[in-house]
Amino acid sequence: MYRGTSYSDLSLFPDVQLPLKFKMPEFTKYNGTGCLYIHLKIYCGELGRPGQNERLRIQLFQRSVTGPALTWFIKNSTQFKTWDFLTSLFLDQYKFSTEAAPDRLTLRRMSRKSSESFREYAQRWRETAAQVTPAMDEREMMNSFLPTLSPFQFTALFSCVDRSFSDLIRKEEMLEEGIRLGRIKALEDPSTSNAYGRSSQSRSDEEELPVSAVILGQSSVSRRPPKQKSRPFPTQALGLAPDPSGVEQKRKRVFTPLRYYSSQAFDHLVTAGYLQPIPTCPIPVNLPKNWDPTAQCEFHSGGVGHTTDTCFALKHKVQDMIDEGLLNLGAQPDPPNIHVNLPQPYDANV
Repeated sequence: MYRGTSYSDLSLFPDVQLPLKFKMPEFTKYNGTGCLYIHLKIYCGELGRPGQNERLRIQLFQRSVTGPALTWFIKNSTQFKTWDFLTSLFLDQYKFSTEAAPDRLTLRRMSRKSSESFREYAQRWRETAAQVTPAMDEREMMNSFLPTLSPFQFTALFSCVDRSFSDLIRKEEMLEEGIRLGRIKALEDPSTSNAYGRSSQSRSDEEELPVSAVILGQSSVSRRPPKQKSRPFPTQALGLAPDPSGVEQKRKRVFTPLRYYSSQAFDHLVTAGYLQPIPTCPIPVNLPKNWDPTAQCEFHSGGVGHTTDTCFALKHKVQDMIDEGLLNLGAQPDPPNIHVNLPQPYDANV
């Protein structure tokens, strides 16, 4: 049911007049999504000095909202007698928008849609990251964005980890253009080996190189050492064997064989109060050979790069505790001995 249609009925404050030579600002519109508190600050900044008049400030606020927010304002406009009352009601009405704002977990779960280009995805991700509180610096955003890409893109763009988003987008677009024009060749292509001063290697070593190690024109890229023969992960050993691409140590540490996986041992030690997760390590500049952007480690608070079962730091930590006599997770029994466990030929029972 409509009320009266006179000017006094339709206006919040009929006697309020605009200041002389007042020019109406182009207000930023709020539609009910996003942080309302930020909108209030923007509105007051755009209104400027005339906003010191409280009734004028209330009267013009409707020009800064749109959609459902404007409808709500009009329906409740008769209650807005003071600015404080208006803002308290409005903040209470749309507080869910602030509470539902994206967080760092939201960013890690984002992925590129099949219908959008890399630039569109990067811009969408960057706009979402701008809404996260507390604010993320450029380095944290890059460390969070790269793991959302495919393994190929992650490795190809990893050199941009210390650069800006615009640099990352430009490099990816150059990569796509090079692939489209056939100007990019994989490092394992024999025709490109001399350009990098690489000696002839066996085909088995060449096949292990990442497909994302590419060249564009004559630009040089840093190469990784040849991949050594990988060793299977022992089912009863705790932790990860040393990086096969690393230099052989003069003295290797001897680890106590256990009948637990690293993840199982970690759970037991946390429950018993012996261990706590440690902070996540930043993504290294020189990417290890066994780096896996899809793997997560509970010991490193969910950090990416390796699993709990392949965490070398956890293996050393547990061995330190064993060496100090702080725990015994249950050593494996001695292997069978044919001189002890089997009957002798002269045994009468044979």
